[in-house]
Amino acid sequence: MSSFFGSFTRDSVDIPESELEEGSFEKYLHEALEQIKLDTVDGYEKADVFLNQAVSRYEAGDNSSIDKKLAALAYEYKGAFDFLKADSANAAVIIKKALKLSPRPRSHVLLALIAAEGTDFDPNSPNTAYTDVAYKEALGEFQKAIELDANSKDIYYNYGQIFYLIGDLASAKEKFEKAKELNPDNVYAYIQLACIAYKQGEISTCQALFKDAKRRFPVSPDVINYYGEILYDMKDFDGAEKQFDNAIKLQDALPTFNVGALPLINKALICKERQDIESHELYLARACQLDQKNETAREHLSVIYTAQKKFDECDKVLDEACAVARSPIDLRRFVVLKITNDLHRHVSKDRVLSAKLEQLQREVATQYAAAIASGAAPPQGM
Repeated sequence: MSSFFGSFTRDSVDIPESELEEGSFEKYLHEALEQIKLDTVDGYEKADVFLNQAVSRYEAGDNSSIDKKLAALAYEYKGAFDFLKADSANAAVIIKKALKLSPRPRSHVLLALIAAEGTDFDPNSPNTAYTDVAYKEALGEFQKAIELDANSKDIYYNYGQIFYLIGDLASAKEKFEKAKELNPDNVYAYIQLACIAYKQGEISTCQALFKDAKRRFPVSPDVINYYGEILYDMKDFDGAEKQFDNAIKLQDALPTFNVGALPLINKALICKERQDIESHELYLARACQLDQKNETAREHLSVIYTAQKKFDECDKVLDEACAVARSPIDLRRFVVLKITNDLHRHVSKDRVLSAKLEQLQREVATQYAAAIASGAAPPQGM
């Protein structure tokens, strides 16, 4: 949620707090926006409650005296929270209500993100994206946002993200540059421009851009974490680990959520590379504790638990992952992992089957290691 709301400008009710009546629509909306600004897990949970109260209050009776712009703001934010809770269908309905009351670019940007989530194209074949219906719908919403205000600070970062995800780096770079120009405080635009340079093979430019981002945002764990990811991809595990450790320390010291559990997950991957399974598990568990809605940490941790025959612990983290799954594809993946865990539980009760499975796993691991050492492709099924 931190990076999502951090990519947009902040909003306020613009009414002196002393003039806000307890239990009023304006008071609920004010409280919601203030909680979002805190950028904490507790703050986001409270904001969700206040937004529901604001919308309920608006719809409860005579709302003719309520500023339509504020009403639209409440609907838009409620829609954003519904989207983040994976209820995209309801989010779109709510955001369209906001547009009817008082159109602004961000509402169209949110509809674009909702549409983009439904895209059906191969990210390894970017050209297929341009014929995808949902993708075209997303681009259409961005165009509507630009028609409302071509210089809105809320448009171009997320516009760039769409192009970045489909591999159109030239268009993504153009949009991120525009985002940085309009909103120099958007740290994510700086990060993405550095990542684009890396993807284009411009390593020195990438490093220079990250150095500039660190100078501009000296206490941002996001910058350090994503630089660590670049080093990790370059197989500089010592350098990456240093960045992840620093990002973890910064995140722990900040009252805000910022990059959240990502540095912990990345540190866990470093531990896995070094065959330190105990630390690998520890950092993933810390990530799950820090971010109750992080699917990635739970997925990785479930695999460890199954391998260690901690079947009940595996069921628990996979149930949590299923509850926060962002898409049907993610949900199916977690269900498959649950079925796999149940299968291993059943096999573990049969000594003969268990011995055969362990032997098969050792053989596959040996083949995989040999293939990697020789530079050949891994065995089929890996």
